[in-house]
Amino acid sequence: MLDRADEIPRGTTLQAAVCIVGGGAAGITIARELADTDHDVILLESGTFEFTEATQNLYRGTMSGIPNNLVGGRLRFFGGTTNHWAGQSRPMDAVDFEKRSWVANSGWPFGRSELDPYYPKAQKMCDLGPFEYDASFWEKQIPDLQTLIDTDTVRPAIYQIGPGTHFGEKYRTVLEESENVRVVLGANVSNVRLQGRRVAGVDVKTLDGNEIAVDAEIVVLAMGGIENPRLLLASNTQRTAGLGNEHDLVGRYFMDHSLLATGRVVISDAAPNPELFFFVGVPMERAGIKDRSGALPRYLLGHFALTPRASREAQIPALSALLAGRFPGDETAPIASADIASLIGDVEGRTGVVRPELVMIEINGRRRVSTNYFELAVNMEPTPYAESRVTLTTELDRLGMPRVDLAWRFDPDDYASVTRGGAVLARELAAQGLGRVHLQPPEPLAVKYGNHHMGTTRMHQNPRKGVVDQHGEVHDVANLYIAGSSVFPASGFSNPTLTITALALRMAERLQKVLDQ
Repeated sequence: MLDRADEIPRGTTLQAAVCIVGGGAAGITIARELADTDHDVILLESGTFEFTEATQNLYRGTMSGIPNNLVGGRLRFFGGTTNHWAGQSRPMDAVDFEKRSWVANSGWPFGRSELDPYYPKAQKMCDLGPFEYDASFWEKQIPDLQTLIDTDTVRPAIYQIGPGTHFGEKYRTVLEESENVRVVLGANVSNVRLQGRRVAGVDVKTLDGNEIAVDAEIVVLAMGGIENPRLLLASNTQRTAGLGNEHDLVGRYFMDHSLLATGRVVISDAAPNPELFFFVGVPMERAGIKDRSGALPRYLLGHFALTPRASREAQIPALSALLAGRFPGDETAPIASADIASLIGDVEGRTGVVRPELVMIEINGRRRVSTNYFELAVNMEPTPYAESRVTLTTELDRLGMPRVDLAWRFDPDDYASVTRGGAVLARELAAQGLGRVHLQPPEPLAVKYGNHHMGTTRMHQNPRKGVVDQHGEVHDVANLYIAGSSVFPASGFSNPTLTITALALRMAERLQKVLDQ
């Protein structure tokens, strides 16, 4: 069922068993799972089916930390940020869920095994290939695929790049045709109401000035890593600090994956083909896998990832790296080395680090830059850091909601961790005779954000350390749940959409059980 908030009479209070706020990957997944059940569901979406500047401008705010894409990194219409999702996917590793003594504030309240039953279905919802992320599987499917390196120190981390499924487009029809799901467009939630210590419902405003309400047994906030804490903090008429904020945790521990250019790498021309690790990856159709959607071909992409043992020994969070850009051959470049052999020998004390000019090879008597000369980009798991946070400002948007300030910050040791991790990778590439790396200290202002907004309503069994419990329910507000990556207490280095979808499937199953009691 489809409705528009502007067309509902002013002052109306709608009734539902479950009210989902936000029509992105998490919200749509939960609504889809509850479709055609015995429970009425209302899905409130701020936008419509198309992008509009007026609605998108509700995202505007300020930034007082590392620059991020506060507006352009998100999309405020049905389907949410999946409307410009590139489809790069990978489940989180088992170690990402563990409490690691060398990574402050790490650890989930459950292990990877808790999500294993939901990942395969999430994989299908995202239109990806088989739920296989082991390099050996793909080597058997693609005989000429070469994973380059797989040791006790560096392993290949396999990503699948799907068609970038737009959840709003793909799952619109099933929600419109469902008899128990009502999608309300143009519905901006401005307040979460309580009755005692329980959630009672939400208040809704439209850009044209209409106001309605929804009363529900359960409310699920699924608006993303910035809007979820924004609404909790702004819902302060009954609790002055906002909801779920008894211990000043809402908005803290903001995380985003980032690529930091940390140097350049020359892969030996005698090494296996590095195509798997180079930016666009390898087409899956070489394994005989066809694209069911017909939208875009699927690809495999490899990262060089430190093994858990290597990360522990280096005392750094999870880290991966890829070949982000190939530097073209240039016969006019200064000549400092006659052939590639100088790169594979003992350079700078066996560190695996090479001076940047040592990338010349000789081809048919002429010297040029190696065609296997790349920019090296490191993607490191951010340490959950309390001073990286979302707060409210005094500026109000068109609906009267306080705008946000995003202070994205890294733990002070994270930049040094990138350098330490890069050195481990450099030494291993050298030890295996695969190439040399010229390391450069990462530039704090040169961070390339991933638009993966995580951590601001973190999950922890202890209410003094987390906003929600292991089920995503806010500790101090019964029947108020939060879905999406804002509940991630730690992130690993994998893109979050597949895990967001798996968590949403798990939450839908939980809500069904709660409602059936």
